[in-house]
Amino acid sequence: MERKVLFYYPPVSPEISVPTWEPLQFVFLTRSLREGGFKVELLDGRFVREKEKRLAFVKKTAPFCICVTSLTCYQYLDALEFVKGVKESFPGIPIVLGGWHPTIFPKDVLEETGAEAVVLGQGEVTLLNVLHRLWEDKGLEGLKGVFWKKGKDKIVFEGEAEPVHPNELPKVAPEDFKSLGLVPPRYQISHQLYYMSSVGCPYRCYYCSVGSFSGKWMGEGAERVVKVIGGLKKNFGFKKVVFWDNVFFVDKERALEIAHGLSAMGLEWSTHARVNEVVKWEIDYLNKLKEYGCEELFLGAESGSQRVLDALNKKISEKDILPAIKRLISTGIKVTTNWMFGIPGEKYKDVVKSAKLIARGFKAGKGFKVFMYRFVPLPGTRIYEALPKDEKEKLPKKSKDWARYIHEAAADGMYPWRDELTDSYFAPATFYIWKGYLDEKAPFLIKTLSRARIKLGLFKLPFEWIHWKKSRMRQL
Repeated sequence: MERKVLFYYPPVSPEISVPTWEPLQFVFLTRSLREGGFKVELLDGRFVREKEKRLAFVKKTAPFCICVTSLTCYQYLDALEFVKGVKESFPGIPIVLGGWHPTIFPKDVLEETGAEAVVLGQGEVTLLNVLHRLWEDKGLEGLKGVFWKKGKDKIVFEGEAEPVHPNELPKVAPEDFKSLGLVPPRYQISHQLYYMSSVGCPYRCYYCSVGSFSGKWMGEGAERVVKVIGGLKKNFGFKKVVFWDNVFFVDKERALEIAHGLSAMGLEWSTHARVNEVVKWEIDYLNKLKEYGCEELFLGAESGSQRVLDALNKKISEKDILPAIKRLISTGIKVTTNWMFGIPGEKYKDVVKSAKLIARGFKAGKGFKVFMYRFVPLPGTRIYEALPKDEKEKLPKKSKDWARYIHEAAADGMYPWRDELTDSYFAPATFYIWKGYLDEKAPFLIKTLSRARIKLGLFKLPFEWIHWKKSRMRQL
């Protein structure tokens, strides 16, 4: 048998558009497995939906181990079905799971899937150690950063693994994409590259799993980042880079050095930034970011209420959100903001503040975009642990139930008709923002009334929302 490992990437949602993103986590794992002497293949569940075809691929590939990743959403529900099918058809193949969902629910995942092990957090070194043990038919005793089964019932965990600095890991190479078949036309790498240049986060927002489960921030060296991306560009010809770091500007000079290097290659780029960072940057620094190809920055505004921001431990001021937006737009950098509704303890007045602040953002100029999310407190986060007992009782208990719950909440998106008026006023608030500013095809009357309600802060009497819902139901 070859030292062959099969990666399975479950679809994040039932729908897919092509070209799509590359499963970046597997690319980064492949660089370590390559140097560790393992061959890799990828089964992308987004393109192979039928159970029989997936199992036929497993049989044809004949891996000695299968690795599966998942988030807490539809992706885990699909992973669950895939692993179940493999266990029934190929019981001798060990299965290892990783990603955010298994990291949050390691014991549940082992019980629900029947897998042999769960790798926590940063997996490049831990997974490699697990695979060496499995290949040599040795036990997993003594390995850090992994939950594993001993016998039928006992689950063993011997502590977290020490985080590895990105500079100590192998460099990502074009062959890591090619060995997984991540090439056009299915994948978008000829257009844009997704890349993570750092791990961890220095902030500890109470709602965020990254802060709860990741270690300190560590950034890959600027020169190394530019060299790696340059090599990938020569092979794939993309024009844009999207840095998917949790936080990119912890070291602002490093960020500028990376930007300068990308600019020399004619690349545009975008990434996440924080409100408290943007408002402190000198105008000269902002201008250089734009000059060096910064096309767009993503800001986590979350709420227009300082009371709510403090409850989230966001470490930003609501008074800085609009100035940060205006500074970027005036520099020519596009701004995409994330907002959450339904946060525990959120009041009517808090929702009003958020909606009004979003409306002022649209007046700041072109290049301002909004994403709204229904807040869900995930286990392991500070905000979940602080929930009253009766509130926790309303939430799921098991891993698979959480995945289904998140999938259904995410499917709502900004479509409020699935939920009647709630204490957080999620439904009418999102409706007014959606129809007033985000939906270009919204009828003139609804758009006008929705904008007026935002301006006046009136969400308790959603006449046009009710009328619109009834109209929609008649169309179905």
